[in-house]
Amino acid sequence: MKQSKSRGFRPEKIADIIHHANHRVEVGFDFATAFSMAWREFLDAFYGMEDVERAASLQAEPAPVSPVKDAKLAATAEQLALNFKLPVPGWVNQPGRFLKHPVFASGDLMKGILLRESPTAFRRRGLFYTGNVLTRASMLQARPNHGKPVPPPPLAGFIAQSKASARHADANRNSPKNAPPPAAG
Repeated sequence: MKQSKSRGFRPEKIADIIHHANHRVEVGFDFATAFSMAWREFLDAFYGMEDVERAASLQAEPAPVSPVKDAKLAATAEQLALNFKLPVPGWVNQPGRFLKHPVFASGDLMKGILLRESPTAFRRRGLFYTGNVLTRASMLQARPNHGKPVPPPPLAGFIAQSKASARHADANRNSPKNAPPPAAG
């Protein structure tokens, strides 16, 4: 783990997430919360790295913890590697990194959206999250592939398309051909 001047300690490697989470458990956090915090902190650290550091940060295999967290770490490493055109680490394809039964981040409530939006590496492991699962504010500073900006998550395109459709519907609603006939008088 590396100490940032303003943000304290962050896991710099995906394998450090478990160690970082365990440290938080020692000071009173439950493991699920500690894992979630460490996972997000790793993403922030990853987005602040250069491509060479990013590739290295994904190579070491995290210790197994639980089926869902093991699959989530593998999906994270694979999807980040794909997004940044980095080598995909071999450990992400280990049998223990795939779920036997699907897990939906929002239960059944948003199942249809999660089935459609979930990033490929998550979906193939049976993990279904929104398309922006790896999105962090720190992505704004990330420049994969020699300066090219990070592509927006799929949800951003959906929102833009929805706004355009709404504008089109408003324009049609207010057009003279859709006006009500004049009152008979």
